[in-house]
Amino acid sequence: MAERRLWYIYAMQCPNPSCPNPDTRQQVRETHPDRDGVRRKRHCAACGSIYTTVETVTRGAMTVVKADGRQANFNADTLLASVDEATKGWHSPEQLLDIVRAVKDEIFRSPANVVITSSSIGQSVLRQLKHANAVSHIRFALAFVGRVDRVGSHGMRDARDFRVWLIDEYPHLRRTMPPAPLSSVLKVRTNNRVPFDRDKLKASAKIACLGRGTDAEVDKLASRATNAVMRALGTQPIVTTGQLIAEMLKALRSLDDIAYLRYASIVKQFSTESDYDAEALSLANERRSNAQ
Repeated sequence: MAERRLWYIYAMQCPNPSCPNPDTRQQVRETHPDRDGVRRKRHCAACGSIYTTVETVTRGAMTVVKADGRQANFNADTLLASVDEATKGWHSPEQLLDIVRAVKDEIFRSPANVVITSSSIGQSVLRQLKHANAVSHIRFALAFVGRVDRVGSHGMRDARDFRVWLIDEYPHLRRTMPPAPLSSVLKVRTNNRVPFDRDKLKASAKIACLGRGTDAEVDKLASRATNAVMRALGTQPIVTTGQLIAEMLKALRSLDDIAYLRYASIVKQFSTESDYDAEALSLANERRSNAQ
C-alpha cells in the first residue's frame, strides 16, 4: 500500500516578502517533535516557498521563593549560570542547556503561575545531574547542600555529613576501601594524576641539600625534609604538586637556609638578583628575630 501523506492546513501568512498572496493558506508537509516544541515544514501554494516553523508552548510565570523569603520570577539564564559555575568543565554548553531544559520541564509540570522554592529547584538540578555525571552531581551538591548560611538550613556541617550524603546517593561506596594515604599526585600544569613517589620527593630535596655536609648528613637532611612533608600531607589521599612544593619550602626553610634558597630559586623562578636578595633578607630577619 502506498504511503498516505497527511496535509494540514493552517491560516498563517507566508514569510516570503515577494509572495503575490501571503494570505494563501500554508500547507504543512512534515511535522516533527523538537526539544524546543514542534517543528513543521510548510509550503506556500502562492509562491512555492518552503520554510520551517517551530511551535512552542508559552508557560505561565513561575514565582521562586528564596531561602530568605524573597520572591522572584524564575529565570532560566540564572539557573544555567549557577549550574555551569558549580560543574565547571564537566559539561558542554549543549549538555548544560539540556539539563536546564529538563529541570524546567520538571518544575513546570505544576499548574501555571505556581510558587516553587529555590530548594525544590536545587533538588531537581541534583536529580538531572545524577543521571548525567557523578562528579558534576557531587560538585553541585557541595555548592547547594553544603550551604549552612540559609535560614532553616540543614546543610553539610563537615566531612562526616558529606559522607552520609555521598553514601546515601552512591551506596556502592560502602564497600569501597579508603584510598591509601598520599597515594596520588595531581600535576597541575598537565592535569594528570600520577602515583605518589616518596623517593622522587626525597631526591628533589637532596639536590637542594648537596654539599651541606657529608653524604650521610645530606641524606639525613633530605630525609628530615621529606618526612616533614609527609607529616603535613600524609593523611590526604590526593595532593597537588603545588602542595608538595609549598610543604617542601616550609621544611627546608626550617632546616637549612642555603638548601632553601636553592630550592626556592627554582620553584619560585627567581629571575633577578633582587629576587635572591629579597628572599635572603627575609630569612636573615627571621633568624635575627628568632635569636632575640
